[in-house]
Amino acid sequence: MGKRFRGILFILVGGFSVGCAFGVSGARQPAQIFIEANRLYADGNYKAAEEKLLDLSEKMPGNPRIANNLGNVYMKQGDLVAARSSYEKALEINPGYVIARVNLAVLSLRNGKTEEAYAAFLEILKAYHDDADIRNGLGVCELRRGRIEEGVNHFRKAIDIQGEFPLFYNNLAYAYAEANEYLNESLKMAKEALKVEPGNPVYLDTLGWVYFKRGVFDRSIELLQDALDRAPAKAEIRSHLVSVYRWMGREDEAIALIREGIRE
Repeated sequence: MGKRFRGILFILVGGFSVGCAFGVSGARQPAQIFIEANRLYADGNYKAAEEKLLDLSEKMPGNPRIANNLGNVYMKQGDLVAARSSYEKALEINPGYVIARVNLAVLSLRNGKTEEAYAAFLEILKAYHDDADIRNGLGVCELRRGRIEEGVNHFRKAIDIQGEFPLFYNNLAYAYAEANEYLNESLKMAKEALKVEPGNPVYLDTLGWVYFKRGVFDRSIELLQDALDRAPAKAEIRSHLVSVYRWMGREDEAIALIREGIRE
């Protein structure tokens, strides 16, 4: 695994931004279109949401939230170049629009540019010191940099700020497992996260990894296999399962998983 942080599902901070100010003249129609775009995005219909937002952006090119939400849509569709362009456009319109700035940092993480993301989060933290999402982002960066203790501290701070939130619980549980510390607490938090989203493959992966660190290998394999079945393209989950098989001396099964991943 090295210094790659795994078991993380890092959401776009602010999600799909709502509450856009459209002005008075003709406000109802654009507002309704924006609401419909929100619904389509939430339902996973990203192409339809994109079409509505593109229509809105032509009518209201000076609205940063429309540009930001287009970036979120492109991110979900895997078009990271278009996502970056949209977030940068939102910041051109309003340099103080922090959601777009954070989303750019998240995009840097997605592109493996950990140091770039880390610097961005630190800069944002100066103005938003008690923001849980920023702390979470810094925690992810620290773990990718191999600084587990610092990552743990940021995740703890995020939980102190926001309370019981499954993403932060998952991330802290994973960090504890990586550090081989507080494994009882790690197990509890990983289970709590999974209760909220029972089918989330990332949360399944984290819980499986915690069980591995606790030496409960059969349960670990069961959970990791479930996670991989739900997200077969996630190399991180496959790597975890390979590690467990190899630890148990089941080299043939580990090699079969590696070959399967190469074919995909």
